[in-house]
Amino acid sequence: EYQIDRSSLISQIKMDGHRFVSIQGSAGSGKSALCKLLLQEESMVLYARAERFSEERNLDEIWALDIQKVLTYLNGRKVIFFIDALEFIADCRKTTFELLQQLYFVAQKFENTYIVTSCRSSDKNAFIELETKLGIHVYPVHDLSDEELLPIAKKYPVINKMQSMKAYAPLLRIPFYLNLILRNSIDPDDIQDAAAFREFIWNHVICLTEKVKNYDSNVKVSDVISTVNTIVFERAKQNLLGIHASKLDSLTLKILVSEGVVVCHNKMVRLRHDIFEDICFEQYFDEKFQCCRGNYKSFYNDVQQLG
Repeated sequence: EYQIDRSSLISQIKMDGHRFVSIQGSAGSGKSALCKLLLQEESMVLYARAERFSEERNLDEIWALDIQKVLTYLNGRKVIFFIDALEFIADCRKTTFELLQQLYFVAQKFENTYIVTSCRSSDKNAFIELETKLGIHVYPVHDLSDEELLPIAKKYPVINKMQSMKAYAPLLRIPFYLNLILRNSIDPDDIQDAAAFREFIWNHVICLTEKVKNYDSNVKVSDVISTVNTIVFERAKQNLLGIHASKLDSLTLKILVSEGVVVCHNKMVRLRHDIFEDICFEQYFDEKFQCCRGNYKSFYNDVQQLG
């Protein structure tokens, strides 16, 4: 995987020393990766996906500890809370925002307590009031510039070739897609544009249409698609951190974990990348739209079932 050099931005954040930091950028820009690099040398980091704030009613239940007691006991030692993917609670109920706000209020009482969050820039408006009220400092993670893309194109012929193809130009500026191209040895001549590339990701990277036959013969591509849809749609409907492994076919799940399509932590399963979920929804919407044959009420009814 190609590592984008974000050292100058990381140095700037550290030098500024703001206690409350929000890393914002487009989908696939490398926000979470930057946060992990920023925090990798810190000794005490409490991590949570943003969905945990919608799952619980009490702040202490998110990390299963009494936060104020712990911070008091640590007596000024540096602690950093890292909340990843705030966009997943951008449309949640008011109580979810209140829980997030409560964490900041607690942190304000302890001088050496920091909070770092990541959020898609497309959903940042949901948190503007919080940022203003609490003095949260925003650091944008921009898509790759010409200067940053140039050494990558020199190193990898496929990127150099795609750089000259206008249909691919926007994708190459997003680290997620760049690494996906390199990992999967994609031939740009086989894919016409960005939409076709996302279709390729759905079929070959997420649904494993070519790879699944190398595993258990009892598992079909349709089983993979069904399992992926279950994970994505049920997680979205209930705004959960993941789907319990017991609700999924064990053989299919084993394949998806092996191929890096999903992650399983404490028996809770979710797709490895948020962009995978975006593509899954795109496929669903496209399929339902084509099936409705102009009966838009039917299309909207199908969409409403997702919650």
